[in-house]
Amino acid sequence: MAKKGYRTIIIDGKSLIKKFWLFVLIITLAALTAVFIKLSFAFPASYPVDEPQGDSGFFASLKHISYEVLNTFVTFDVRDLRTVFAEQMPVVAEVNGSAVASMSSSDSAVAAYSKKKSNEAANLPTQPPEPLPENLRPISRLDLGQKTKLGGSTSKILLGNQTSFSVNIDEKLNAPRPVNLSSDGAQILIVHTHSTESYSPDGADSYDINTGDRNTDTSKNVVAVGDAVTEIFEKRGIKTIHDRTLHDYPSYNGSYASSLQSIESIISENPSIKVVLDIHRDAIVYSDETKAAAVTEINGERCAQLMFVVGTNEGGLYHPDWGNNLTFAIQLQNKISEKYPTLMRYVNLRKERFNQHMTSGSLIIEVGTSGNSLEEAIRGASLGADVIADYLLD
Repeated sequence: MAKKGYRTIIIDGKSLIKKFWLFVLIITLAALTAVFIKLSFAFPASYPVDEPQGDSGFFASLKHISYEVLNTFVTFDVRDLRTVFAEQMPVVAEVNGSAVASMSSSDSAVAAYSKKKSNEAANLPTQPPEPLPENLRPISRLDLGQKTKLGGSTSKILLGNQTSFSVNIDEKLNAPRPVNLSSDGAQILIVHTHSTESYSPDGADSYDINTGDRNTDTSKNVVAVGDAVTEIFEKRGIKTIHDRTLHDYPSYNGSYASSLQSIESIISENPSIKVVLDIHRDAIVYSDETKAAAVTEINGERCAQLMFVVGTNEGGLYHPDWGNNLTFAIQLQNKISEKYPTLMRYVNLRKERFNQHMTSGSLIIEVGTSGNSLEEAIRGASLGADVIADYLLD
Protein backbone atom coordinates (compact mmCIF):
# COMPACT_ATOMS: atom_id res chain seq x y z
CA MET A 1 0.00 0.00 0.00
CA ALA A 2 1.35 3.41 -0.97
CA LYS A 3 1.99 5.85 1.80
CA LYS A 4 -0.09 9.01 1.92
CA GLY A 5 1.82 12.21 1.15
CA TYR A 6 1.48 15.36 3.22
CA ARG A 7 2.40 18.91 2.28
CA THR A 8 4.11 20.90 5.00
CA ILE A 9 3.05 24.58 5.23
CA ILE A 10 5.29 26.87 7.22
CA ILE A 11 3.85 30.25 8.28
CA ASP A 12 6.42 32.93 8.99
CA GLY A 13 4.65 35.15 11.55
CA LYS A 14 7.36 37.78 11.69
CA SER A 15 7.26 38.18 7.93
CA LEU A 16 3.47 38.57 7.91
CA ILE A 17 3.60 41.20 10.64
CA LYS A 18 6.24 43.17 8.72
CA LYS A 19 4.16 42.99 5.55
CA PHE A 20 1.04 44.09 7.45
CA TRP A 21 2.69 47.19 8.93
CA LEU A 22 4.24 47.99 5.54
CA PHE A 23 0.76 47.82 4.04
CA VAL A 24 -0.63 50.11 6.79
CA LEU A 25 2.24 52.56 6.26
CA ILE A 26 1.63 52.70 2.49
CA ILE A 27 -2.14 53.29 2.98
CA THR A 28 -1.46 56.00 5.58
CA LEU A 29 1.05 57.80 3.36
CA ALA A 30 -1.37 57.61 0.45
CA ALA A 31 -4.17 59.06 2.58
CA LEU A 32 -1.97 61.87 3.90
CA THR A 33 -0.81 62.66 0.37
CA ALA A 34 -4.41 62.94 -0.78
CA VAL A 35 -5.26 65.20 2.14
CA PHE A 36 -2.11 67.25 1.47
CA ILE A 37 -3.06 67.79 -2.17
CA LYS A 38 -6.65 68.70 -1.23
CA LEU A 39 -5.68 71.13 1.52
CA SER A 40 -2.95 72.73 -0.54
CA PHE A 41 -5.68 74.37 -2.61
CA ALA A 42 -7.60 75.39 0.51
CA PHE A 43 -4.57 76.93 2.30
CA PRO A 44 -2.08 78.09 -0.35
CA ALA A 45 1.17 79.33 1.26
CA SER A 46 -0.60 80.57 4.43
CA TYR A 47 -0.45 79.75 8.12
CA PRO A 48 -2.19 80.89 11.33
CA VAL A 49 -1.11 84.13 12.97
CA ASP A 50 0.08 82.21 16.05
CA GLU A 51 2.44 80.06 13.99
CA PRO A 52 6.15 80.52 14.99
CA GLN A 53 7.70 83.10 12.69
CA GLY A 54 10.61 82.11 10.45
CA ASP A 55 8.83 79.33 8.58
CA SER A 56 7.70 80.23 5.09
CA GLY A 57 6.53 78.82 1.82
CA PHE A 58 6.25 75.07 1.43
CA PHE A 59 7.35 74.16 4.99
CA ALA A 60 4.90 76.59 6.59
CA SER A 61 2.07 75.18 4.49
CA LEU A 62 3.13 71.61 5.30
CA LYS A 63 3.19 72.35 9.03
CA HIS A 64 -0.16 74.09 8.85
CA ILE A 65 -1.73 71.26 6.90
CA SER A 66 -0.34 68.70 9.35
CA TYR A 67 -1.91 70.58 12.24
CA GLU A 68 -5.20 70.87 10.39
CA VAL A 69 -5.26 67.13 9.74
CA LEU A 70 -4.57 66.35 13.41
CA ASN A 71 -7.04 68.96 14.67
CA THR A 72 -9.74 67.57 12.41
CA PHE A 73 -9.29 64.05 13.77
CA VAL A 74 -8.99 64.95 17.47
CA THR A 75 -11.47 67.91 17.32
CA PHE A 76 -9.27 70.28 19.32
CA ASP A 77 -6.16 72.33 18.67
CA VAL A 78 -3.14 70.16 19.51
CA ARG A 79 -0.91 73.25 19.67
CA ASP A 80 -2.62 74.57 22.78
CA LEU A 81 -1.37 72.80 25.89
CA ARG A 82 -4.55 73.64 27.78
CA THR A 83 -6.38 71.05 25.67
CA VAL A 84 -3.88 68.30 26.44
CA PHE A 85 -4.90 67.88 30.07
CA ALA A 86 -7.29 65.02 30.66
CA GLU A 87 -9.91 67.11 32.46
CA GLN A 88 -10.34 69.26 29.34
CA MET A 89 -10.68 66.50 26.75
CA PRO A 90 -13.83 64.71 25.56
CA VAL A 91 -14.49 61.51 27.45
CA VAL A 92 -16.80 58.53 27.06
CA ALA A 93 -18.65 57.36 30.14
CA GLU A 94 -20.71 54.23 30.73
CA VAL A 95 -24.27 55.20 31.59
CA ASN A 96 -26.76 52.39 32.20
CA GLY A 97 -24.74 50.00 30.10
CA SER A 98 -24.47 52.17 26.99
CA ALA A 99 -21.60 54.37 25.94
CA VAL A 100 -22.61 58.00 26.08
CA ALA A 101 -20.29 60.72 24.85
CA SER A 102 -19.95 63.44 27.43
CA MET A 103 -17.82 66.45 28.12
CA SER A 104 -15.82 67.18 31.22
CA SER A 105 -16.24 70.18 33.48
CA SER A 106 -14.32 72.32 31.00
CA ASP A 107 -16.63 72.13 27.96
CA SER A 108 -15.72 75.65 26.92
CA ALA A 109 -12.01 74.85 26.87
CA VAL A 110 -12.57 72.05 24.37
CA ALA A 111 -15.07 74.02 22.31
CA ALA A 112 -12.81 77.05 22.15
CA TYR A 113 -10.07 75.07 20.43
CA SER A 114 -12.24 72.89 18.25
CA LYS A 115 -11.99 73.53 14.52
CA LYS A 116 -15.59 72.43 14.12
CA LYS A 117 -16.74 74.95 16.72
CA SER A 118 -14.57 77.88 15.73
CA ASN A 119 -17.58 80.13 15.27
CA GLU A 120 -18.64 79.51 18.86
CA ALA A 121 -15.18 80.13 20.21
CA ALA A 122 -15.23 83.87 19.55
CA ASN A 123 -17.94 84.36 22.17
CA LEU A 124 -16.34 82.23 24.88
CA PRO A 125 -14.42 83.80 27.76
CA THR A 126 -10.66 83.42 27.50
CA GLN A 127 -10.23 83.19 31.26
CA PRO A 128 -12.03 80.85 33.69
CA PRO A 129 -14.45 82.51 36.12
CA GLU A 130 -12.92 83.96 39.23
CA PRO A 131 -13.15 81.55 42.19
CA LEU A 132 -15.51 82.57 44.96
CA PRO A 133 -14.09 83.88 48.23
CA GLU A 134 -13.53 81.20 50.84
CA ASN A 135 -16.70 82.06 52.76
CA LEU A 136 -19.03 81.97 49.73
CA ARG A 137 -20.75 79.07 47.98
CA PRO A 138 -22.79 79.12 44.76
CA ILE A 139 -26.56 79.16 44.36
CA SER A 140 -27.77 76.96 41.52
CA ARG A 141 -31.15 77.72 39.94
CA LEU A 142 -32.84 74.45 39.01
CA ASP A 143 -36.16 73.41 37.54
CA LEU A 144 -37.43 70.86 40.07
CA GLY A 145 -40.97 70.74 38.72
CA GLN A 146 -42.90 67.52 38.24
CA LYS A 147 -43.20 68.31 34.52
CA THR A 148 -39.43 68.11 34.18
CA LYS A 149 -39.11 64.94 36.25
CA LEU A 150 -41.89 63.26 34.26
CA GLY A 151 -40.16 63.97 30.97
CA GLY A 152 -42.39 66.87 29.99
CA SER A 153 -45.68 65.19 30.86
CA THR A 154 -48.29 67.22 32.73
CA SER A 155 -50.98 64.55 32.51
CA LYS A 156 -49.67 62.70 35.56
CA ILE A 157 -49.22 63.52 39.23
CA LEU A 158 -45.75 62.88 40.65
CA LEU A 159 -46.02 61.42 44.16
CA GLY A 160 -43.02 61.09 46.45
CA ASN A 161 -44.33 58.37 48.76
CA GLN A 162 -42.22 57.97 51.90
CA THR A 163 -44.75 55.70 53.60
CA SER A 164 -45.76 52.05 53.26
CA PHE A 165 -49.25 53.05 52.10
CA SER A 166 -50.28 52.40 48.50
CA VAL A 167 -51.99 55.26 46.71
CA ASN A 168 -54.27 55.17 43.65
CA ILE A 169 -53.89 58.63 42.16
CA ASP A 170 -56.72 58.19 39.64
CA GLU A 171 -59.12 57.37 42.47
CA LYS A 172 -58.02 60.49 44.33
CA LEU A 173 -58.50 62.67 41.27
CA ASN A 174 -62.02 61.35 40.75
CA ALA A 175 -63.02 61.29 44.43
CA PRO A 176 -65.56 63.78 45.82
CA ARG A 177 -63.96 67.05 46.84
CA PRO A 178 -63.03 66.80 50.54
CA VAL A 179 -63.42 70.55 51.18
CA ASN A 180 -66.54 72.64 50.70
CA LEU A 181 -66.68 76.24 51.83
CA SER A 182 -69.58 77.63 53.85
CA SER A 183 -71.12 81.03 53.35
CA ASP A 184 -70.23 82.52 56.71
CA GLY A 185 -67.10 83.06 58.76
CA ALA A 186 -63.43 82.46 58.13
CA GLN A 187 -62.70 79.60 55.75
CA ILE A 188 -58.91 79.44 55.61
CA LEU A 189 -56.23 79.58 58.31
CA ILE A 190 -52.62 80.26 57.35
CA VAL A 191 -49.89 79.41 59.86
CA HIS A 192 -46.12 79.03 59.84
CA THR A 193 -44.69 76.33 62.08
CA HIS A 194 -41.20 77.42 61.04
CA SER A 195 -41.93 81.11 60.80
CA THR A 196 -38.33 82.37 60.69
CA GLU A 197 -37.42 80.49 57.50
CA SER A 198 -36.09 83.13 55.12
CA TYR A 199 -34.68 83.49 51.60
CA SER A 200 -31.63 84.68 49.67
CA PRO A 201 -31.27 88.25 48.39
CA ASP A 202 -32.93 88.86 45.04
CA GLY A 203 -30.55 88.03 42.17
CA ALA A 204 -27.90 86.49 44.42
CA ASP A 205 -25.66 83.87 42.79
CA SER A 206 -23.87 82.92 46.02
CA TYR A 207 -24.35 82.90 49.77
CA ASP A 208 -22.19 83.27 52.85
CA ILE A 209 -21.77 79.95 54.69
CA ASN A 210 -21.34 81.90 57.93
CA THR A 211 -24.76 83.54 57.61
CA GLY A 212 -27.90 81.67 58.64
CA ASP A 213 -31.03 81.41 56.52
CA ARG A 214 -33.49 82.35 59.26
CA ASN A 215 -34.77 85.79 60.11
CA THR A 216 -37.14 87.03 62.80
CA ASP A 217 -38.15 90.01 60.64
CA THR A 218 -41.61 89.05 59.33
CA SER A 219 -41.12 91.23 56.27
CA LYS A 220 -38.21 89.01 55.19
CA ASN A 221 -39.30 85.46 56.08
CA VAL A 222 -42.14 83.10 55.15
CA VAL A 223 -44.60 85.23 57.11
CA ALA A 224 -44.32 87.76 54.26
CA VAL A 225 -45.29 84.97 51.84
CA GLY A 226 -48.30 84.26 54.06
CA ASP A 227 -49.26 87.93 53.90
CA ALA A 228 -49.27 87.79 50.10
CA VAL A 229 -51.33 84.57 50.01
CA THR A 230 -53.82 85.98 52.52
CA GLU A 231 -54.26 89.04 50.32
CA ILE A 232 -54.99 86.82 47.29
CA PHE A 233 -57.67 84.85 49.16
CA GLU A 234 -59.27 87.97 50.60
CA LYS A 235 -59.44 89.59 47.16
CA ARG A 236 -61.22 86.48 45.90
CA GLY A 237 -63.80 86.84 48.66
CA ILE A 238 -62.53 84.01 50.90
CA LYS A 239 -62.20 85.17 54.50
CA THR A 240 -58.78 84.17 55.77
CA ILE A 241 -57.00 84.34 59.12
CA HIS A 242 -53.24 84.65 59.10
CA ASP A 243 -51.43 83.59 62.26
CA ARG A 244 -48.12 85.51 62.16
CA THR A 245 -46.73 84.02 65.39
CA LEU A 246 -43.06 82.98 65.34
CA HIS A 247 -43.56 79.39 66.46
CA ASP A 248 -39.89 78.43 66.05
CA TYR A 249 -38.45 81.36 67.98
CA PRO A 250 -36.74 81.60 70.40
CA SER A 251 -36.74 77.77 70.44
CA TYR A 252 -36.89 75.67 67.28
CA ASN A 253 -37.68 72.53 69.29
CA GLY A 254 -41.36 72.28 70.01
CA SER A 255 -42.38 74.43 67.06
CA TYR A 256 -45.05 71.93 65.92
CA ALA A 257 -46.50 71.79 69.44
CA SER A 258 -46.58 75.59 69.46
CA SER A 259 -48.31 75.88 66.08
CA LEU A 260 -50.82 73.17 67.09
CA GLN A 261 -51.84 75.28 70.08
CA SER A 262 -52.49 78.22 67.76
CA ILE A 263 -54.44 76.07 65.28
CA GLU A 264 -56.63 74.57 68.00
CA SER A 265 -57.26 77.98 69.58
CA ILE A 266 -58.14 79.72 66.30
CA ILE A 267 -60.38 76.88 65.08
CA SER A 268 -62.21 76.77 68.42
CA GLU A 269 -63.00 80.46 67.93
CA ASN A 270 -63.69 80.04 64.20
CA PRO A 271 -65.26 76.60 63.65
CA SER A 272 -66.09 77.60 60.07
CA ILE A 273 -62.44 77.10 59.02
CA LYS A 274 -62.14 74.33 56.44
CA VAL A 275 -58.55 74.75 55.21
CA VAL A 276 -55.30 75.06 57.18
CA LEU A 277 -52.21 75.89 55.12
CA ASP A 278 -48.87 75.69 56.92
CA ILE A 279 -46.51 77.69 54.71
CA HIS A 280 -42.83 76.75 54.88
CA ARG A 281 -39.64 77.28 52.88
CA ASP A 282 -37.68 74.20 51.78
CA ALA A 283 -33.87 73.84 51.88
CA ILE A 284 -31.75 71.86 49.42
CA VAL A 285 -27.98 71.95 49.93
CA TYR A 286 -25.64 69.58 48.07
CA SER A 287 -22.47 67.92 49.38
CA ASP A 288 -20.30 70.72 47.95
CA GLU A 289 -22.48 73.23 49.86
CA THR A 290 -24.15 74.52 46.70
CA LYS A 291 -27.68 75.73 47.43
CA ALA A 292 -30.45 74.84 44.99
CA ALA A 293 -33.15 77.35 44.10
CA ALA A 294 -36.32 75.68 42.82
CA VAL A 295 -37.32 78.13 40.12
CA THR A 296 -39.34 78.42 36.95
CA GLU A 297 -40.24 81.29 34.66
CA ILE A 298 -43.91 82.20 34.29
CA ASN A 299 -45.16 85.24 32.40
CA GLY A 300 -41.57 86.40 31.97
CA GLU A 301 -40.77 86.39 35.71
CA ARG A 302 -38.89 83.97 37.94
CA CYS A 303 -41.16 82.16 40.36
CA ALA A 304 -40.29 79.78 43.19
CA GLN A 305 -41.74 76.32 42.69
CA LEU A 306 -44.16 74.87 45.24
CA MET A 307 -44.51 71.47 46.91
CA PHE A 308 -47.39 70.01 48.92
CA VAL A 309 -46.44 67.87 51.93
CA VAL A 310 -49.10 65.51 53.31
CA GLY A 311 -48.85 63.79 56.69
CA THR A 312 -50.25 60.39 57.73
CA ASN A 313 -50.72 58.33 60.88
CA GLU A 314 -47.88 55.93 60.11
CA GLY A 315 -45.73 57.67 62.71
CA GLY A 316 -48.18 56.57 65.43
CA LEU A 317 -50.13 59.80 66.04
CA TYR A 318 -53.91 59.99 65.72
CA HIS A 319 -54.84 60.95 62.16
CA PRO A 320 -57.46 58.56 60.76
CA ASP A 321 -58.64 60.78 57.91
CA TRP A 322 -55.29 61.67 56.34
CA GLY A 323 -56.57 60.28 53.04
CA ASN A 324 -58.84 63.32 52.69
CA ASN A 325 -55.85 65.65 52.91
CA LEU A 326 -54.05 63.61 50.27
CA THR A 327 -57.10 63.81 48.00
CA PHE A 328 -57.13 67.58 48.55
CA ALA A 329 -53.42 67.85 47.67
CA ILE A 330 -53.64 65.67 44.55
CA GLN A 331 -56.69 67.51 43.23
CA LEU A 332 -55.01 70.89 43.85
CA GLN A 333 -51.79 69.63 42.23
CA ASN A 334 -53.75 68.71 39.13
CA LYS A 335 -55.63 72.01 39.05
CA ILE A 336 -52.51 74.15 39.42
CA SER A 337 -50.52 72.10 36.89
CA GLU A 338 -53.24 72.55 34.30
CA LYS A 339 -52.79 76.33 34.47
CA TYR A 340 -49.08 76.53 35.34
CA PRO A 341 -47.42 73.28 34.17
CA THR A 342 -44.00 74.12 35.63
CA LEU A 343 -45.00 75.59 39.01
CA MET A 344 -45.47 72.44 41.08
CA ARG A 345 -42.89 69.99 42.37
CA TYR A 346 -44.07 66.54 43.50
CA VAL A 347 -46.62 65.73 46.23
CA ASN A 348 -44.66 64.50 49.25
CA LEU A 349 -46.45 61.85 51.39
CA ARG A 350 -44.83 61.44 54.81
CA LYS A 351 -45.12 59.30 57.96
CA GLU A 352 -45.34 62.32 60.26
CA ARG A 353 -48.69 63.96 61.06
CA PHE A 354 -47.68 67.66 60.84
CA ASN A 355 -50.80 68.84 62.75
CA GLN A 356 -52.95 67.94 59.73
CA HIS A 357 -55.57 66.05 61.74
CA MET A 358 -57.51 69.23 62.46
CA THR A 359 -59.33 69.54 59.10
CA SER A 360 -59.81 67.63 55.84
CA GLY A 361 -58.05 70.44 54.01
CA SER A 362 -54.77 70.69 55.91
CA LEU A 363 -51.51 70.86 53.98
CA ILE A 364 -47.93 72.02 54.23
CA ILE A 365 -46.86 74.17 51.30
CA GLU A 366 -43.12 74.42 50.74
CA VAL A 367 -42.63 77.70 48.87
CA GLY A 368 -39.27 77.60 47.12
CA THR A 369 -36.00 76.88 48.89
CA SER A 370 -33.39 78.86 50.80
CA GLY A 371 -31.72 79.56 47.44
CA ASN A 372 -34.76 81.40 46.10
CA SER A 373 -35.41 85.07 46.74
CA LEU A 374 -38.40 86.34 48.71
CA GLU A 375 -39.65 88.01 45.54
CA GLU A 376 -39.62 84.68 43.69
CA ALA A 377 -41.39 83.01 46.62
CA ILE A 378 -44.16 85.60 46.71
CA ARG A 379 -44.72 85.32 42.95
CA GLY A 380 -44.92 81.53 43.02
CA ALA A 381 -47.14 81.39 46.11
CA SER A 382 -49.48 84.06 44.70
CA LEU A 383 -49.99 82.13 41.46
CA GLY A 384 -50.69 78.95 43.42
CA ALA A 385 -53.07 80.72 45.82
CA ASP A 386 -55.11 82.11 42.95
CA VAL A 387 -55.67 78.61 41.53
CA ILE A 388 -56.47 77.25 45.01
CA ALA A 389 -59.15 79.94 45.22
CA ASP A 390 -60.50 78.78 41.84
CA TYR A 391 -60.75 75.22 43.19
CA LEU A 392 -62.46 76.23 46.42
CA LEU A 393 -64.95 78.58 44.73
CA ASP A 394 -65.83 76.19 41.90
